[in-house]
Amino acid sequence: TSSYRRLPVRTQRALRLLGVHPTPSIDLPAAAALLNQRIDQASAHLRTLAAAHMVESVDGQRVVLHDLVHAFARELVGQLARERHAAFSRLVDHLVPAARAAVEAADAPARQWLNLRRSLLVHLAAESAGNGRPDAAVDLAEILGEHLETVAAYADAIALHVPAAEAAAALGRIVAAAESRRRAGVAHYRLGQPDQARATLDCAADAFRTAGDRVGEART
Repeated sequence: TSSYRRLPVRTQRALRLLGVHPTPSIDLPAAAALLNQRIDQASAHLRTLAAAHMVESVDGQRVVLHDLVHAFARELVGQLARERHAAFSRLVDHLVPAARAAVEAADAPARQWLNLRRSLLVHLAAESAGNGRPDAAVDLAEILGEHLETVAAYADAIALHVPAAEAAAALGRIVAAAESRRRAGVAHYRLGQPDQARATLDCAADAFRTAGDRVGEART
């Protein structure tokens, strides 16, 4: 677009990399990770984008890309596999430890952090295999599994554990794949979907049995 072409070259790059973010709402630390820059440098690019009306600043710590701008940025960076994968990996290395720390803290600020980023983390897991980081889906499933059940976020649990199970299986982590299938089956059951629940739980039980995990099989 003409607005994009009028941006400084470095800010054009920043916008492309923001397109790696799975959702349009991006906080400053995540933007800095994507851009591989300091917070103040990332903030300067976000201010330039806000002045060009391509993002909206929410509270000084977060921006929201307009839907068309986010789609445009994703299209641009989608053509640059090496750049996209590197930025995605940086985002994973920022968010996965942060999610683990929030779950372990289990206090009010941590719960708020998780609630605000739950959709982001689920989307991150879903996109991880296609961006060269299938391990991220497996890790996020392990980190968020109990939390999603506790807050009754069953649809999110399914959206997380289905790609996580596929990623774990591809990595040869049979028990992790079985556990994700078990949690997805439980979520189906909680949502009143008995057929999907039974089929998913049967797959989980078979995987636990293959791995020789009698405890996992008994819990399924």
